[in-house]
Amino acid sequence: MSCYTRVKCEDYRNLLKNYKIYKEDAAEDEEFSTPMIWIGIYIAAASLLCFLATAADVFRGFMERKLWFPCKFITLNAVSLTLLGVAMKLPLDLNSSMPGQADQLVKLSSSVFLCTIMGNYLPSLGALHDEGILSNVVALAILVITLVVNIGIELDTGVIYHDLYIEYILVSFFLMILLVVLCFSAVAVPTTKKYLEWKYSELHRVAFYKPEENKGRLIRVEKLIEDIRKYWMMVQTGNPQFVLARSVTCAAAGVVCLFAAFILAQAEIRLFFKGGVNWYVSSSSYKYSTLATLGIQSIGVIVGTIGPAFRWFIGTNYKYSQKASINNLRREFMIESYWIQGLKDWREKPMDVRIHSRKFRKFLQVSKNMTVTICIAIQIFILLASKTVRVVSILSLTPVLSCCYYCKKLKRKLISEHTNCNNQKSHKIGSAEEMELGRYVLLLEGEEELPTRILNRISDAVNRLIHIARRNRPRRLKKLIDKSTSFQGVAEFDSDQIECLHCEEPPNVWSLPVVTLTSIAIALPNVRKSTVKKLIKRVREGLLYIGLVEKSLDVNGDLLNIISAADFLWIGVDLYRSWLDIDLLKMSEEGSTCSENIGSLSEMAERIVMKFKGKLSEAGPREIPLNWPAKVIAANSMYRISKTILLDPQCSTYKAEVKLFDKICTMIADITGACLTNLPRVITLKCSHSAIENREDNVKLAASLLGETEEILKRVQRHELPDLNNDQFAYIDEWRFSFRSKNTWRPLSPSSNEYISVGSSEVHIDIE
Repeated sequence: MSCYTRVKCEDYRNLLKNYKIYKEDAAEDEEFSTPMIWIGIYIAAASLLCFLATAADVFRGFMERKLWFPCKFITLNAVSLTLLGVAMKLPLDLNSSMPGQADQLVKLSSSVFLCTIMGNYLPSLGALHDEGILSNVVALAILVITLVVNIGIELDTGVIYHDLYIEYILVSFFLMILLVVLCFSAVAVPTTKKYLEWKYSELHRVAFYKPEENKGRLIRVEKLIEDIRKYWMMVQTGNPQFVLARSVTCAAAGVVCLFAAFILAQAEIRLFFKGGVNWYVSSSSYKYSTLATLGIQSIGVIVGTIGPAFRWFIGTNYKYSQKASINNLRREFMIESYWIQGLKDWREKPMDVRIHSRKFRKFLQVSKNMTVTICIAIQIFILLASKTVRVVSILSLTPVLSCCYYCKKLKRKLISEHTNCNNQKSHKIGSAEEMELGRYVLLLEGEEELPTRILNRISDAVNRLIHIARRNRPRRLKKLIDKSTSFQGVAEFDSDQIECLHCEEPPNVWSLPVVTLTSIAIALPNVRKSTVKKLIKRVREGLLYIGLVEKSLDVNGDLLNIISAADFLWIGVDLYRSWLDIDLLKMSEEGSTCSENIGSLSEMAERIVMKFKGKLSEAGPREIPLNWPAKVIAANSMYRISKTILLDPQCSTYKAEVKLFDKICTMIADITGACLTNLPRVITLKCSHSAIENREDNVKLAASLLGETEEILKRVQRHELPDLNNDQFAYIDEWRFSFRSKNTWRPLSPSSNEYISVGSSEVHIDIE
């Protein structure tokens, strides 16, 4: 064999060996890249969750007619930031090769998607506490800065192609703008909240709280509805999210989000026409998951831009209607104090550092003051730039806004020509109500009056809430209350003739005698099961409102253990028809008489209490009746109430079960009705005593509560009331003491249209 042949064979062997190595490397690469597909799916899933949260807020805003789109699902918190961090994995990936057009676009779509989410984050700053604002804004800043730095590295190294250089640079610039706007808007949030809280308290004190006019009166339902509307107006216009949404910085952020969305749209369209079919091809290790992420994020950008765009347009339209930006530019460019007051306070506050060196302390103080001064200058620059954007927006949209304005004016004119005198009269009444509600609008410094259409939407919203609640009124509870003709059952369920089992006994709460009386009613023989079921359903509805009254008015939590005992007892009665593991249905079917069954319950209860009494130490915290176990508290209540019922002559009468059952039902109705007379006070407390972040939910709950119980409140307010002051009305023992001390009650005062007289010694909160 010649030398040439040997060399050629050797080359073939080397080539075959290299090809084998190449195949092995390719197989290994394929094996190692398999998890990347699942990582891509994980990224797409995180993007989908962010998109769904944004879409839910948009849908909720349209459904509730809040076109400023409050943030409930896409809020600045740890969960959304974590999901957002996962969704940003692709532009942060510096190791994976992503040469395809879809790969290049998905990095851009992720960056624009982050812009959109940040634009939606702005109003949610108002829902955060001061501590949460700092931590979440810092976390978001770290994510944004990391993303921008990575984009810069990819631009420098050529990972991002030249076709998208301008788009990436602009989007990075927009990200930094939004970050600065969001950070400096967050600085003003605590000061804004304090100002709104002060205005809310002042308006409540001046216009609502007049104890000298409320002495000895309870609020009627009609008056309470008016007050709910006024509270709702205060809460809605003073909602920190709404205040931020109508701010100048939020409008500027909307413009930035619109530009970012436009950049993504033109990039996708341009590359689509340039690449054709290759536009859909992903050449990276993420494969088809890249296309899924691109599609989800692109749709997310479209949906997510709706909120910021609407805030910008409505704010521009609102300013245009006020003519403030055109006729008074000097006023338009004034810097309101609440934007920089927090920074000024921080600058004036001395540093709490324990350093002996005076020079070093002086250096730190001067450095801090210089830093804060620079921040104030940046804040002023941001505000002036945002105000400039708003003025330019107004000037640019003037033809469109003018056309809309004259169309609406023409529509109102045509409608007014076809209205009759009655409609004109009702319009005047409506205008008077709007003017009255306009007094309760909370505005920041420098804000003009809100447009009438916004106030009308706010007023209509609370009317809808009350109307919807009326359709969900507790019908079973109303049937129970209809059995009550007075509050005499409050005095009759526990007699002073019954000997106490202990020197001190736990106080009563509203729910405990109701549950105990229901247990006794179930144990009565010869009563239809259907009748018993109806009673249990009615009591179940009543206990929902009784529990709300007890927990709302027991501010110090002194009666919490007694209330818990009633809840514990009701679980057995409602689910198992048992009282402390005693089968009440079985007892009612054994053929015994009423007195025997009630006597058995009394004896069992007495044994439980006496057994506990024998175990008590001479001194200890559990000897205090408030600290007794739930089982003992329930047994003591059963002992006293059952003994009281046994004093009734009807109890020993032959076949008097139905009459006794009706009497017990009447006592339950009387106690429930007496408890529900406290609902107006609970509604008022929910409106006035709550943190600013939770106040809207509380007023919404109060409006729903009023709508549900309106008929019941009108019913119980017809009864004669004991002579008690405002605080005493919350406690059933005070009612019983009043009934024992006086045999007569003060009748209702028919002269007042807004209040119910309950005695000269009462002091009540007046809400007008």
